[in-house]
Amino acid sequence: MNYKIYKMIFTQGVHFGEHSLEKSEITFQADTLFSALCIEALKIDKLETLLKSVKENHLVFSDAFPYMNQEFFIPKPMKKIEQVVQSEDMTTRKKFKKLEYIQVSLLDQYLKGQYPINKGSDIKKLGVHALKTSASIRGNEEAVPYRVGIYRFKEENGLYIVVGYDSQEILDLFDELFEMLSLSGIGGKKNSGLGHFDLEIAELPKELNKRLNTKGEVMTLSVSLPTEDELDDVLDDSRYLLVKRSGFVDSYTYSKEQRRKKDIYLFKAGSCFNKTYEGDVYDVSSGGNHSVYKYAKPLFMGVEV
Repeated sequence: MNYKIYKMIFTQGVHFGEHSLEKSEITFQADTLFSALCIEALKIDKLETLLKSVKENHLVFSDAFPYMNQEFFIPKPMKKIEQVVQSEDMTTRKKFKKLEYIQVSLLDQYLKGQYPINKGSDIKKLGVHALKTSASIRGNEEAVPYRVGIYRFKEENGLYIVVGYDSQEILDLFDELFEMLSLSGIGGKKNSGLGHFDLEIAELPKELNKRLNTKGEVMTLSVSLPTEDELDDVLDDSRYLLVKRSGFVDSYTYSKEQRRKKDIYLFKAGSCFNKTYEGDVYDVSSGGNHSVYKYAKPLFMGVEV
C-alpha cells in the first residue's frame, strides 16, 4: 500500500466534538472523516464506490493529528516503556503519563525511553481556544444568544491525515471527495464558516514511512474495532483505551425527526497490539430509513524499538 499526508489548513476556527457546544476539541477522528466523505460521495453518486473501497481495504486513513510548521505529531503510543516505568524521578514519570502527542521526529527516542520531556509542552503552542456568541432565531421569537466553543490554529499550524491507497483510481476518488469536503467543511457550525480548510500534500516523514506496512508490535493511527472473529486474538497482551462514539445522524432522508446513532466503543488511536486486524465498517443505524456507516478500520504503524 502507498501512503500520503494531507495537511488541512483551516481558514477560520473549528468546532469538533459532540459533548459540549461551548467547548471544542482540537482534532477529529477517522469515523467523523468517513461520515463527512460519505455525504460528499452521495452528491456525486459514489457512495457505494467509497464504501467498497474502504471495506475491501483499498483505502484507509488515520484520525486527524496536529502539525506545527514542518513537525508532525502522533498520539503517544500506549506501550510500556521500561526506562520510564523504572525511573525513580516521579516528576518525569508524571509528565510522561500526561503526554497526549509526541513528535514523529522523536518517535525512536520515545520508544527507547530517551524522549526529551521538555518537548512535551510544544503542543500547547498549536492554537487557542475561544468562545463565539451567536443568536438563534425561530419564527417571530426574540433572538436567543448562545456560545460556541472554537479552536483557532496559529499560523503554520493545523491538522493532517495519513491516507493509504493501493491504486491511482482509489487515490483519485479520495482526492475528489476530500477537495469537496474542504469547501463544505468538517465538524460543527459549518454554516457559520467553521471547519473549512485548504489542502496541501506534504512529504511523508521518513520516521513514519519506515514504520508503515510493518508487522510485529503495532499501534493504530485511527479509531478502530476488530470483528468478532478477530477480537480474542487481538486482545492478548495489548494495551489500549476505548472511546465511546455516538451522536446524531446527519441526514434529511434518514427520518422525519433527528435521531441518534447506536453507541459503539472503539479502540482509541495510540492503542498498541501484537497482531494486526482488519476491522470493519459497522452499521449504527437505529430505526431510520437507511444504513448509517461507522468507520472502524485501523491504519497501523510499527512501534518496535
